Amino acid sequence: MKKVLVQDICEYLMLTYELSNADTWKVLDTYGEVLRDTLSQLQSSVRNGEIKDAERHAHSLKGALLNLGLENLAQEASSMEQDFRIRIEKRHLLLVDSMTDILQDVANRSSDQGAALL
Repeated sequence: MKKVLVQDICEYLMLTYELSNADTWKVLDTYGEVLRDTLSQLQSSVRNGEIKDAERHAHSLKGALLNLGLENLAQEASSMEQDFRIRIEKRHLLLVDSMTDILQDVANRSSDQGAALL
């Protein structure tokens, strides 16, 4: 999986939802926080073998990713959600860690960084 670019998400949000530049950054700030929290909770649930919580967090992650136009990653989250109905495996932790890494720029972005990208 390749790293997600903040600028690509901004362009998607502006075109899909017809948002202004300022509104785009507000939406991105909100989803950045959602991604950060959800990925952290998902990692914790997977590490601790909390299968129902992991399933719920994977579902939340899928929705956030779809709203940002990240269909490929949303499909990965959907696959994890389905898998968690059966069991948690070590590969799931590796996948969550990988998703956390590639979404890092989005999840940890601050508002004042945005103006320079558009």
